Amino acid sequence: MNKRIAVYGITAALTLAGATAGGVALAKSWRDGHHGHDGARAERMFERFDEDKDGRISREEMQTRALNRFSGMDTDSDGRVSKQEFQAAAKARMEERQNARIERMWQRIDRDGTGFMTREAMLERQERMFDRADRNDDGQIDRDEVRKRDHHRDGERRGTRD
Repeated sequence: MNKRIAVYGITAALTLAGATAGGVALAKSWRDGHHGHDGARAERMFERFDEDKDGRISREEMQTRALNRFSGMDTDSDGRVSKQEFQAAAKARMEERQNARIERMWQRIDRDGTGFMTREAMLERQERMFDRADRNDDGQIDRDEVRKRDHHRDGERRGTRD
């Protein structure tokens, strides 16, 4: 039975490590400017994985991260992650990410640090967003502009967040 638990644990850890490695490959493509991301998300991901902050992610750092995530999900410490444990961990992770995203959004909105958003600030933000999307500067946004909002125009980055 202990061998079976160990095999389950190792299998789950390797699965998580594989998924994590895929995430690093995706992060590299984001950092290189693909997928319409501005690189900030990839940088945050890189910082989480680069535990010794040497600017590189080693195999050991990947494995440590995967095992730590597995341990965090295995709340009853039986060497296995049940569907319920996985769901609870996924929900908690999604909530953490959502809260962090909301905080980043708020920091962009509350530029003066007052803790409040004014109507003027809301309109200024809307204007910036509209101007970025109105690629041909005709005062209207058509479907083609929406589809192309994350591409370059005249060598200038479009679609980046403010």
